[in-house]
Amino acid sequence: MKASRLFLPLSALTIAALNIACDEDSSQIGNSLTEGNVSIYVDSLTYDLHAQGVVNDNFDSRSGYLLLGSINVPQYGQLTSSFISRLMCVTDLGIPSEVDVSMIDSCQLLLNMVRGDIVGDSLAPQVVKVYKLNQQIPEGVTNKFNPVEEIGYQNMELMGSNSFTASGMGNTDSLFNSQKNLRISVDLGKEYAQKVFLEYKNNPQVFKWPQTFAQEFLPGIFVETSFGRGCISNIQAVYLAIFYHTIKEKTETVDGQEVVTKEEVPAIVYPFALSPEVLSSNNISYSVAPLLKEKVESGEIIITTPGGYNAKFSFPAQEIISRYEQDEHNLSLISDLSLTIPAEAVENNYGLTAAPNLLLVKTTEAADFFIKNKLPDQKTSFTATFDSEKNQYTFPSMRSYLLDLLAKGTITEEDTDFSIIPVYLTKEEQKDYNGNIVTYNTKCSPYTMRPTMTRLHTEKALVVFSFSSQKFD
Repeated sequence: MKASRLFLPLSALTIAALNIACDEDSSQIGNSLTEGNVSIYVDSLTYDLHAQGVVNDNFDSRSGYLLLGSINVPQYGQLTSSFISRLMCVTDLGIPSEVDVSMIDSCQLLLNMVRGDIVGDSLAPQVVKVYKLNQQIPEGVTNKFNPVEEIGYQNMELMGSNSFTASGMGNTDSLFNSQKNLRISVDLGKEYAQKVFLEYKNNPQVFKWPQTFAQEFLPGIFVETSFGRGCISNIQAVYLAIFYHTIKEKTETVDGQEVVTKEEVPAIVYPFALSPEVLSSNNISYSVAPLLKEKVESGEIIITTPGGYNAKFSFPAQEIISRYEQDEHNLSLISDLSLTIPAEAVENNYGLTAAPNLLLVKTTEAADFFIKNKLPDQKTSFTATFDSEKNQYTFPSMRSYLLDLLAKGTITEEDTDFSIIPVYLTKEEQKDYNGNIVTYNTKCSPYTMRPTMTRLHTEKALVVFSFSSQKFD
């Protein structure tokens, strides 16, 4: 461990001004800050965290971003992903009342992805297959759940299939150059379209609630690629589209006589779609490359997504508190605590990057964190975003964690054992009372959006700890 300390003597009046907004600490300060010598200390401590790699092969894979396909990267390994999903239904199909079942033409399942949001070869030919689940999706689903291999889910009905490439080259020139989203379409047939139409017409109560819809009509779908390797696509939207037509009558005068002609007018509705309110999960199989496994076994701290490896370490809380308590003072105020870990993407030839965000969470709370859909609380869980310019992650605002330990007195192993897990953060922006834009995290889930490989230099971790103290003469 290496340490450097910045010592800043300040007037008592200056310290009082700096801390006037800290309500929880104001009782410790009071009017006594007008007397004595006040100083600010900033400790920069370099630690070897002695981190360890942790195998992560069974994890929460529920997500609205779904991976589809397979790749094999020498530096990374082999990754295959399919997905299962319930679909949200609309309560009213919205087809005009004069339309009957004979005017229902066909339906397609549409899988949308952002153009370029792939890993691998966009020209790799693939075949996608869509199955109807014959049972409900289990609530405790993880990445290991594959309905093809689960008892009771076998012999699923094949709804449709289609071949595709992730390049979008099958579109016209104008579409190919202008579309931001690419679409994989799977024809489900006229018969299924008519079945959906009749169910809406004859049993509208089925579609009043998602639970009723899943139980009585469509438990969910299973989507996989059965042919082709070399490309993983990120599916961000799933829709069922029903194509139908209406009849438009047109009256014309021909040779002095009125002639009535009928014209078919095509139309489309979207009765089912992927939605955050319903359960979706990736079925992920990841076999770590031998080269990568050797690096981890030799002591390198590498984390991967989706699954593969996480990391854990013991946070040096007792050492930090000991340095804090070694200074003689009558009053003190802890200002801040942060942890910075240098990092970089593991070199590869597939363009795999470092994980965008990391979660730092007490190991004893890691499992429940995702099951209970928790958010970072800045006490036992924190997040950091990868800084690509400085090649590092910084976990800021850990002050409350340290204050809780000081109040507790006795520090146990559970208090200092932390896990590092790549996560995806869903954010929302709102305006505060002053009109400023404030960003909030609304969801924190395991990162399953794309493969990543990150080398963490935990042997060079930097802890920055600052506090002010007052000594009475």
